[in-house]
Amino acid sequence: MLNSSLKIEDTVRLAVSENVDALAITDTNVLYGFPKFYDTCIANNIKPIFGMTIYVTNGLNNIETVVLAKDNYGLKDLYQLSSEIKMNALEHVSFELLKRFSNNMIIIFKNVADEHRDIVRVFDSHE
Repeated sequence: MLNSSLKIEDTVRLAVSENVDALAITDTNVLYGFPKFYDTCIANNIKPIFGMTIYVTNGLNNIETVVLAKDNYGLKDLYQLSSEIKMNALEHVSFELLKRFSNNMIIIFKNVADEHRDIVRVFDSHE
């Protein structure tokens, strides 16, 4: 939410008013909002879902991608992936790097063009 005009408290308040039981946070490349998001969700009986938006590249094109932690192992993987991005000043993540951390995450590729479908299928078969 660092790049967003949304405030965590306002978003959670709206979720409560709409009887939402779970809510996700997906900041781009970072996880800075996680502690406040977690505390605010728990205080309002909402299940927090932790994620991150990244841009995955095959070297030529970039695909906006949302990665969500399935469990605490996935949360650890998110922290490791975010650290790799920050330590190496990456604007885009390679498919190979994403695969290293993908076992405990749900991966959502957004607006995948036909020419990228073969690359994305690698993740469909990756267990």
